[in-house]
Amino acid sequence: MYLNTSYNLLTPIYSLLTKPFDFFALKSLKILKNNLKYYYSDLEIVANIYDEEKDRLKAKLGNFCYKSESYYKCQLLLDNTLVESSKNLLDLHSIQVQMERLYDYFGLKREGGSVLDLNDLEYISVLNFLRINELLSLCIAGKIKVRVFNKKIIFSPADSFSKKEFYATWFSRYIEASSNLSTIKHILELSTLLKGKVNDDVLDFIFDKVFSIKFSEIPIAGRNLGCVRLLVLSIEIIFSIQYYLIANKTSYISIDELLDKFNLKKEDVVLLLELQKKQLVSEQFLFGKESELRINVTTFIKCIRTFFHKLSEEFKEVDKREYLLGGRFFEENSIKNRMSSLNYQHRYVVFNGINRGDIKIKNELDIEYIIYDKEEKRYYFIQSKYSIFGERSYFEGEVKQIQSDISKGLKQLRSARDLFEQGRLDLHLNKVGIENATLDNSSFILLHNIPQLDFQITKDKIALYDWNTLRNY
Repeated sequence: MYLNTSYNLLTPIYSLLTKPFDFFALKSLKILKNNLKYYYSDLEIVANIYDEEKDRLKAKLGNFCYKSESYYKCQLLLDNTLVESSKNLLDLHSIQVQMERLYDYFGLKREGGSVLDLNDLEYISVLNFLRINELLSLCIAGKIKVRVFNKKIIFSPADSFSKKEFYATWFSRYIEASSNLSTIKHILELSTLLKGKVNDDVLDFIFDKVFSIKFSEIPIAGRNLGCVRLLVLSIEIIFSIQYYLIANKTSYISIDELLDKFNLKKEDVVLLLELQKKQLVSEQFLFGKESELRINVTTFIKCIRTFFHKLSEEFKEVDKREYLLGGRFFEENSIKNRMSSLNYQHRYVVFNGINRGDIKIKNELDIEYIIYDKEEKRYYFIQSKYSIFGERSYFEGEVKQIQSDISKGLKQLRSARDLFEQGRLDLHLNKVGIENATLDNSSFILLHNIPQLDFQITKDKIALYDWNTLRNY
């Protein structure tokens, strides 16, 4: 949603999202006034309401933190009453997002044991405040206009392009949610079929879905990294527990029972449990105590990337990980090798890319590779960016990504397109075997592995796609 937002606004928007109870909305709006796409009196009214509610709630944050840590679970549980209508489902999804934001804001690593009481109006009020926080960020970004009428606050898309951005975002979220459900279903089926055993096919499936690279494609040196070995061990433990829970129709297993049923070591299970206790509640997929181990497969799929990043930091292997299975390996080798494989050769031809050193004038271009689509008769100039971080707090994570690698990738593609339009790439394109590429039959694409930025397009028509989308197209 923030892809086409003025870069000067991203920092205050990120501050608003990450520090909702410390952001001075009205004061900030007046400072940012000249940078805003839309500025009007109703926006000031909403900012003033935000500040007043912020001050009221800020005095009660200690109580909200205590309730979160001691009473309520972070994850909502759905029952027939709550899912009677799609409206309830949408409300619950929004509440779930804000629950995770609140727990992350407090930095909680423990949670209570009860499901959120929707009649706890004071607690619900802080979640609603976080909803307004996100809406205000979209107002600042110029995506939403707000109108105050008859004591009601009405939010609506700012213009037709913003409406298209909302549709694209919702669609990408739907695809992501459907994909996650499919992945979870397949993991449950595999754990039952293989009786909790993890083989190479299971590792290929999970690594491909979560990290966009098959385990079998990782070089031996990459598989031998401490962070990778511990991640594989974590998958084996979760797989074993999941099979036991399904087979025995229970919600937990003791560590002694786990060791008795499966070929696991106690020190490994204890290590994973201790590491999980250090994670934020919203990022934990194994929890409980040795006599009562519990898992959440849904959060396992969602949070395994974040966990893996923290493991690589723990082992001091961040640079090696980037070189051997993420980052540079994904951007320079993995996608190119996959698109050049027999599975794709019937449709795609992959050409070498272009970097700034290939062009004699000052530039910022970087094209990893160029793909020719035989069916569409179209060239795709590809720049790719890889993120190992898991998704955090919905919009917050998106803004963070746009501030860093995504903005850089877009700048590289724009430089390439400008040079292409000027005819300065023709000689190099001829060298790699491309003679008929024009602006009319070419697209410039930023390829990534960030689901919330799938199906996006900039105002100057650079497309952004998740790698999982492009390869399944």
